[in-house]
Amino acid sequence: MSTFPRIFILTTLLTALVLLASCSGSSDDSGDTTAADVVSGEDIAASDTLPEEDILPDEDIIPTGDITLPDEDIAVPDEDVVELVEEVAEPSLLLADFEDLGLADESYWDGADGTGLFVSGQLSFLNLFNQEFMSWDGYGYSNITDNTTPGYDNQFSAIPGSGAEDSTTYVIAHDGTGYGAQAPTFIIDYEMPIVLDGAYVTNATFSYHSMAEGDDFAKKFGGVDGTDADWFMVTFTGYDNDGEETGTVEFYLADFQAETGDNDYIISEWTWVDLSALGEVGEVQAILSSSDTGEWGMNTPAYFAIDQIVALEL
Repeated sequence: MSTFPRIFILTTLLTALVLLASCSGSSDDSGDTTAADVVSGEDIAASDTLPEEDILPDEDIIPTGDITLPDEDIAVPDEDVVELVEEVAEPSLLLADFEDLGLADESYWDGADGTGLFVSGQLSFLNLFNQEFMSWDGYGYSNITDNTTPGYDNQFSAIPGSGAEDSTTYVIAHDGTGYGAQAPTFIIDYEMPIVLDGAYVTNATFSYHSMAEGDDFAKKFGGVDGTDADWFMVTFTGYDNDGEETGTVEFYLADFQAETGDNDYIISEWTWVDLSALGEVGEVQAILSSSDTGEWGMNTPAYFAIDQIVALEL
């Protein structure tokens, strides 16, 4: 046999051995894993022999370059949203909450000491006490909790039975303008013009029971059949430091004017009254009026209660 056939046969045998080794599996006895064996995420995580391009996400799914958002995605909110945020965040200043006034339990101050006013926080409240008749007008203050006893003897009580937000002390106002006295007035002791935010207002117990039940001088609101269009209102009037009127705010303490009786009410809780429409004020007066008025003036007891007077901080 010639040399060439022998070489050819040997080469063929070697090639066959190589192919047989390749087809017999891709794992050797040491347990090393090759790319042909990777079929799951766990295999990929365990492998350190795969090329980088085989384990990275598709660039269509996760961008590999710098991310730039369009301008409209990072624009500031529109003006309406900004204004709403500013309105909510607008600071306020508590001018008086009357907890700084010393009172024995279940008592009141009516001005019998002759001082003519009392001061709480940054407000001065005017008072006129008549020594001859032992009566008073303007503002007094109280911590009385009896809200069930009707009549004049319980004139220093607020119908909720406490101050606003469960505080102790509150102010009672008696409007004597019907017989020539000055309207209940408070003066703002502040170094600059100020705009009031508002205050909590409610009925005095005396007035509430008179309207709800009637008494010797005043009618029951709504009348016998509940159809009378009765009302009881306090009007706040602001004045600047020159005595010029700045604005008015009206608040119904009772209202039976609706066509049906479904919406008739007499205020029995502390209710927030927005006073910002008064503008920049140095003084505020309060006058009461009622549908129940006779030859000698208003029959409804001329009382109301006020607490926690707040200003907008300028």
